[in-house]
Amino acid sequence: MRFFGVQTELYSQRFEQLGVDPSDIVITGNIKFDSLHMPQASCEDLPWSRWAKHNALLLAASTHSPEESQLLQAYSEMEFDNSVFVLVPRHPHRCESLIVSLQRQAPQLKMELFSKASDSEQLDCDVLIVDALGQLEQAFAHSDSSFIGGSLIEHGGQNLLEAAISDCPLVMGPSHHNFEDEVELLLAHKGMHLANNAKNVLELMRDWQLNPDKADLLARNARNALESQRGTAKITLAAMRDRCLLPLK
Repeated sequence: MRFFGVQTELYSQRFEQLGVDPSDIVITGNIKFDSLHMPQASCEDLPWSRWAKHNALLLAASTHSPEESQLLQAYSEMEFDNSVFVLVPRHPHRCESLIVSLQRQAPQLKMELFSKASDSEQLDCDVLIVDALGQLEQAFAHSDSSFIGGSLIEHGGQNLLEAAISDCPLVMGPSHHNFEDEVELLLAHKGMHLANNAKNVLELMRDWQLNPDKADLLARNARNALESQRGTAKITLAAMRDRCLLPLK
């Protein structure tokens, strides 16, 4: 007895083209949705929860060059109320040189590295550059809006699911082919936006800041979309049980 659990109808068709009997194929969905979890509430002594009490955090996550420069330019040209623009480069080793180049680009904005600000009660800067690993989960959980990097350049985008499950309204640029199915799912549920350029990204963030109900609805739609995809593990086990592929107890 053979069993092929596949994510989508498209994958099923591809297996059939390879000669697999259709009766051996079951569309189970994507198990990664089962493993998604809401971030745990952070302790009061962790920086993100402290900072979020004092400022709106506008997050640009997993960014690549030259996205940081493009986004900073757009941010510097708009007015935001009591906000800090948070940049989390995909590769933290870039941060030391990045803060130098960005400060040169926008000398009117005060910038700080996460490693130097993490002990502070509140942020005393306009732009925070995160030069540490393992911060994105808490950053998404405490930010007012988020942009997913690798999507304003021809890279194909970075993973958007962590933001979507965190009740953080999100936007990506036009390049998102690495996560096409996830983007289509969220767009179908009105749980995210796509932007053409950095200016559009910041315009959306400003709109969400001015209209929090709109931001809340977008985030809620995203989380509901992900919840609707859960159950792959149960479907897979049921299909294996039906085919007597599970070990006897």
